[in-house]
Amino acid sequence: MLQPHHHLLPLFTFIFCSCWVLNRVVSDPQIYFLTKRCNPYYEFLVSNVTLFDENINSTLRDIREQIGGQNKHFATAEGAASGGNTVSTLFQCRSYLSTADCVACFDVAATQILSCAPGDPGGHVVYDGCYLRYNYWYFNFNFDFSFFFY
Repeated sequence: MLQPHHHLLPLFTFIFCSCWVLNRVVSDPQIYFLTKRCNPYYEFLVSNVTLFDENINSTLRDIREQIGGQNKHFATAEGAASGGNTVSTLFQCRSYLSTADCVACFDVAATQILSCAPGDPGGHVVYDGCYLRYNYWYFNFNFDFSFFFY
């Protein structure tokens, strides 16, 4: 004679409830747009717009790899192909976002910040879940700062 398995009922109930709850979990990359600013004065800084834009794209790929592959919520990258026009890029997303949500926010921000190009030497976009910024970076270590002290 078969005996009832009363201990299976709680197990099936747990599995059913778990599946129901997990199906209700939604991702939220927090991509509500807050602000964007571009620096349009490229003619004074950027000597080669094409190379500069290639450097921007290079840094964006690097940052996406860092946040997606290394589960980072903060990343920086610097890109400089031969010929100068160095670009420094910084990205940060909220620490409580999942990696997938952080990457999703980055993707939206990267698309938006590329509208600053071609050739704008700086720009930033802010969403409620992340922040992305790039800048033309030139620093001459031989620059004489003594005039600040007179």
